[in-house]
Amino acid sequence: MKEPKTKSLKLIILDILRKSELHGYGISEKIDEIYGVGKPSSGIIYPTLSSLKKSGLIKICAEGERDKKIYSITPKGIEYLEENKENLEKAKTMLKNLGEFYSMGGKKLVKDIEKLIKNMHKIGEDEKKRIAKIINRMHEEIEDIGMRENE
Repeated sequence: MKEPKTKSLKLIILDILRKSELHGYGISEKIDEIYGVGKPSSGIIYPTLSSLKKSGLIKICAEGERDKKIYSITPKGIEYLEENKENLEKAKTMLKNLGEFYSMGGKKLVKDIEKLIKNMHKIGEDEKKRIAKIINRMHEEIEDIGMRENE
């Protein structure tokens, strides 16, 4: 999963914790289950949880099996969510859209583009021209279905 911006991820985590108490891995699983974008890495989830805890927006409410910390939202966290309701809805919409894009083959496309970029120096000129045609054709197709930049 490409990691969402930090503020968006914080809002998503708070929204999940508003519904149930969970440990970090459970939060990652819930994000994937709800949005279909894959599980955020532990290198993203745990620093974000730490930041939310330092801000007083969540607290550790219990220790689970193998000393897993179980997190819950605080009243301050609920207030923060209410104050950022519009940003939360934008973040949820973006993740839902990303999940749908991934389910349509977009995840493979993103990986292919990343691979292309990484190996661009190894690609011959004829292949580069072919790739340019494919990209332009795809761009035109997307515009044809109404996805203009200003929409």
